[in-house]
Amino acid sequence: MTKKSHKSSIKEFFIYQALLIIGVIPTWLAAWPGFFCYDAETEVYEVMTYKYSNHHPIVHELLLGNLFRVGYRINGSYNTGLILFLIFQLLIMTAIFAYLLQTMKQVGVKKIPLVISGLFLSVFPPVSIYLVCSAKDVLFSGGVVLLFTELFRIDKRLSSIRQKKTMGILFAGTLLTCFFRNNGIYALIVFAAVTFFLSRPYRKVLPPIIIGIVLYVAVTESLIAVLPAKRGEMKEFLSVPMQQLARVYNEDRDAFSDEDLETLYDLIPAVILDNYDPDCADDVKVNFLEDNFKADKGRFISLYFRTFFKSPVEYIKAFRYMVDSYFIPWVPVTGYEGNQIGQMVYGESAYFQHEIENPCTAHSLFPAYNKVLRSMSLDITWQKIPFLSLLLSPATYLWICIVAFVVQIERKEKDRMLRYFIPLPIFLTVLLGPMALVRYVLYLFLLCPLFICDMSRE
Repeated sequence: MTKKSHKSSIKEFFIYQALLIIGVIPTWLAAWPGFFCYDAETEVYEVMTYKYSNHHPIVHELLLGNLFRVGYRINGSYNTGLILFLIFQLLIMTAIFAYLLQTMKQVGVKKIPLVISGLFLSVFPPVSIYLVCSAKDVLFSGGVVLLFTELFRIDKRLSSIRQKKTMGILFAGTLLTCFFRNNGIYALIVFAAVTFFLSRPYRKVLPPIIIGIVLYVAVTESLIAVLPAKRGEMKEFLSVPMQQLARVYNEDRDAFSDEDLETLYDLIPAVILDNYDPDCADDVKVNFLEDNFKADKGRFISLYFRTFFKSPVEYIKAFRYMVDSYFIPWVPVTGYEGNQIGQMVYGESAYFQHEIENPCTAHSLFPAYNKVLRSMSLDITWQKIPFLSLLLSPATYLWICIVAFVVQIERKEKDRMLRYFIPLPIFLTVLLGPMALVRYVLYLFLLCPLFICDMSRE
């Protein structure tokens, strides 16, 4: 690349980034100072009280909490801390999106699809609301997009494995993916293992990813020891088994003997079992008696499998009701239906937690648009409008990813296929969560333009 073309490429990148930021501004003004929700209040509280936990990614917790401290020292308002965090997040995410759009242009995507992709990544509400939201899922999703984009560029020979820039981008993407969601590391380990065994040439991409994984483990373990921080609880990984047992208790109680019921009550209180919610495992998960489980794991594991063989259909139904929004486009996201979170009460829809929790306060600068965003978040009607419902549904983006993956298999493009072993394993970890939520699969929304590009070009 000549010096002139390099300068032109950098200028183009910053133009794309500036346009993306402009596209997000109406949503940010509507939500001003930004959406502060999805565990963010807990994260900031832990930093302010020095009672740390690794239940949430500890680096995200420290970043968010300490920016709140800085913001409060500037003008005595926690809103300032949220604004500082969202500026940081927005600059990173729009830089990643600009890189993705630039990549699409370089492989020959025409102007109109490129403009549509840019609008999708900045103006489309299911994306823009998260760009101005404090949830940890946003920067994590940015890491996944950055990794996938760079692997795409390597396949298209826009980037070279031998370049330091390429290694640096893969390293940065790994850090974002690992540090901002605790399940990111599992997908990258799968990707590294599959790549190592299936493609000798592609192994060259692994060093920066492996170094990033090692650094993540070293930093996280050091922070847990130094702060000190309480480790995440086992119940976070047991949402599905607990929900399955709760369903059998409500739908096929005869499957339990008196002794089994006694064991079950030692795991989940009877009053919680009676309030079983098919779409959401949060109530069961929160009230899970973890100390009892740890004291005699074999007893409870035996109960789980014994009950499965007695009532397998209810186990399947329990899992299905938790995840069907991920697979079936016409099934709306309703996991928190009717629940109260802070001052907000969910309606029939749980598409987005349209909330600004304490210690921040809402001051919408675009109330009319904020009303639309709130309705889209909490009113199920939006998820039933033909065509729009497809654009809103997480299932649409999952199937686009799967089809793109199958296309690479059909073309017998082994190396192209490998990059899908990042988003797809992440999705498998999501299935172990307490319910179906858009934020858990935000990265599939963000990668959609590149999935389509990957399908349409040889």
